[in-house]
Amino acid sequence: LTATMTADNGLVAWTNDQGGVLQFGDPGEVDGVTTKAPEQALVEGFDSDPGGTNNDAPTNYPNYGNVEGQPNIQSGTMNYGAVLYGSTAMMPSFGAKSDYWNGPSKKLPIQKNSDDDNAGNIVTYTRLYFDTKVRQMGRMEIALNNGDKTVFESVLRDSADSQDQIVWECFYNGQWLVSTTLDRRKFKNGQMYELRMWRFGSKINFQLAPVAKVVDNKAEVAAPILKSFDLAKAEPIDSVSFWFCRWQDNEASSMSVTDFQAKWTDVDQWNDLANRFSAGDEVVADIATKTIYVNGVQDNTLHAIGNMWDSFWIQPGRNTIMPVASSWATPFDATVEYREAWL
Repeated sequence: LTATMTADNGLVAWTNDQGGVLQFGDPGEVDGVTTKAPEQALVEGFDSDPGGTNNDAPTNYPNYGNVEGQPNIQSGTMNYGAVLYGSTAMMPSFGAKSDYWNGPSKKLPIQKNSDDDNAGNIVTYTRLYFDTKVRQMGRMEIALNNGDKTVFESVLRDSADSQDQIVWECFYNGQWLVSTTLDRRKFKNGQMYELRMWRFGSKINFQLAPVAKVVDNKAEVAAPILKSFDLAKAEPIDSVSFWFCRWQDNEASSMSVTDFQAKWTDVDQWNDLANRFSAGDEVVADIATKTIYVNGVQDNTLHAIGNMWDSFWIQPGRNTIMPVASSWATPFDATVEYREAWL
């Protein structure tokens, strides 16, 4: 009885209509296992223009005061690679004056995970600067989007030209969630911040923190502010956008993004395991001598207790012999050779 593997396999077995069974290998062997693992979706350091699209970022604030006819304008360009506090960054270059908030935006695609899914658990990291003074005004939107709608949105803003303040706002699926006035003793000029936005299970989370130091491109943060909410619906995410705004033509706050990372977490990944037999292997069971050969070499490790060798003597008349492989395997090519003998 010859079995020639067409793919990975853990079992070569034979049955016949006499009730005989021969088994070589392990019927319980599996082809592999599914594990959970993170997958990088986007990493950008803004050393140069990363592509994407300009001035079409989704936003929850298209009109000043949410009044039609009072549009906040996406205009201007971005500068890249400039040295800011020893780091390269993406920084705004403002265009013509408008009557309300105005400034450039950048939108970058976030690819689906290997399961072709973009509605699963995700974590994003944005490192940024937001420096402002009493007479300056600025607004920075960072959003994770689904098409032309925001899913997560973080807003850092200084909307007053008479005081030194930073307000942080969080939105999910277009719904305003929370507003926090930051402590300027901790969130101070010249201090890098890290914004994390992530979804895990039934929770959505926003975290903003000053960066104490960066080691191996990982930020160690101090005094983080965490906002956590129950998740109503896991919306797909297909892009990230950044929008830097000034008020009219007032002096703008100094705003920049040094890098961004997005990871899908808990992605199902198939880990193929090594199997007893591989494609091309030939397993021969010699019934007459009760001997097993693998690729022409005798293999005594494949003998199984209870193998019914004598039941595979060919009987007069019709005989049925069936090959059996692992349930998950591609069937092997089966050949039966026999010779007549006088008993």
